[in-house]
Amino acid sequence: MGFAIFESNVEEFEEDGRNYKIIFKTTVSHQLKADFKQAIKTVCKTKVAEKFSRITFILENAGYNNPATAWIKTEEYKKGLKIVHINTFHLSINHRQETTATFVTETARILAHEISHLLQEAIVKALTQKEIIQERPKTSLDKNMKKISGNQDLIPHMRLVREYLRSFVDYIHIEGFAEFSAGQSVNKYSYNPEYSQSLYKQAKNKMIEVEDLRKAHLIKFGQVSRPKKYKNMDDYLKAAVEMKGLLKLLIKKIKENSYGIGEYMYYQIEFQSKTEINFIKIKPFKLIKKYEEAELISGRKPIISFKSKNGYFDYNLSLAEWAATKKVKK
Repeated sequence: MGFAIFESNVEEFEEDGRNYKIIFKTTVSHQLKADFKQAIKTVCKTKVAEKFSRITFILENAGYNNPATAWIKTEEYKKGLKIVHINTFHLSINHRQETTATFVTETARILAHEISHLLQEAIVKALTQKEIIQERPKTSLDKNMKKISGNQDLIPHMRLVREYLRSFVDYIHIEGFAEFSAGQSVNKYSYNPEYSQSLYKQAKNKMIEVEDLRKAHLIKFGQVSRPKKYKNMDDYLKAAVEMKGLLKLLIKKIKENSYGIGEYMYYQIEFQSKTEINFIKIKPFKLIKKYEEAELISGRKPIISFKSKNGYFDYNLSLAEWAATKKVKK
């Protein structure tokens, strides 16, 4: 297969009066270039892309250390620029493993996810909100948990947990919307009970994974907050390290699993409403309440609930349990 080197090679095209630009900043095969162009042109025909008069796609080899397949940059969208960056390193691997049709569809879905974020920012400043969410944990877990000599060192840890429990709801809200919008863009969904059950099962498993970690961390924190129960400092420090490890894993799963959980919630609301809904302005807790109503119709246990305690994860209950456990006793 022949290769061509494209150094800032720019191609432009129009779709129903809208302008799109593709910039190649990397070495790709002729076939991969053609398939990338097909994926980009596919996504540019979707409803989410139609919201913008101009979008630029930059293909670059960001390498293995950048886990993202596509992303948008803060400094660019704050200037009003609609630019989606594409990591050809990861997607070229997909290209070798998938059929052309699958590659084009999946790449279009990935790009639609990022364009959905641009739409969220344009209308409700969701990306700006996401930055605030990511900055909430003002205190580094590593920095504050390196030395644990008494209960006072648990205060930053306590604040961090509460912040991430709230962030979980926000991640579900923001990333779930982008995943669902992207899925709609490539006609991913079937609106029938069997498909709904399949998505429900996947989302339920993701939530149970998060909830199990939350409870395990809660128990370990309760133990560490009572240092007098330990026979020596070594045992206490070992338990504290385990607590720290559980929180790190919980944070990781909160971020990873929020995509699939949120995607299912948006899907289920629309499925039960029987009509297409404009979700762009819905607030996080309103989303949960509408989802609970939709799941009630299905007769299944909700994946998440706000304060009814009906869900596998209940937001208010998680805060109440944490408040009860974080009362540090000597």
